[in-house]
Amino acid sequence: MGDLLKEMKIRQRVQGIFNRQESDFPGLQDWNDYLEQREDIIMNLAEGVDVVETENRIAEYQKENYQEILENQAKQAERLRAAADAAFRPAAVPMAAQPGPMQPPSPLNQGSLSQDQLLSMALASGWTPNIPKLRLQQEAFSTIFAC
Repeated sequence: MGDLLKEMKIRQRVQGIFNRQESDFPGLQDWNDYLEQREDIIMNLAEGVDVVETENRIAEYQKENYQEILENQAKQAERLRAAADAAFRPAAVPMAAQPGPMQPPSPLNQGSLSQDQLLSMALASGWTPNIPKLRLQQEAFSTIFAC
């Protein structure tokens, strides 16, 4: 597991320096040569082959391409930020027009029923005067934590 973590850290470091994209090259062969060079550097450092020479190659490349490396890091940060924004932004859902009522309003909303009629309808549907009291008790006791 230690070798894998070591290679991952080396890969992250080298790819942060050798951070050009395919679009930066005129042709596919140049891009593949660049990738091969980057992988050779990673493997040399991971395997401990010519470490001093490889570190010198990295330092030289970094010195020669400092501005380009910074620009590519800024572009990469912008791409990551845009991807994160897109991932966490909810998709736009078009709002549909709300449908109108299918039937005229019920007499309950118009106040044409008396209190006695409303009470008899509520009792017929299974409602009892104890329901609000029982619900309040249940909610109160469900929030008590016993330690």
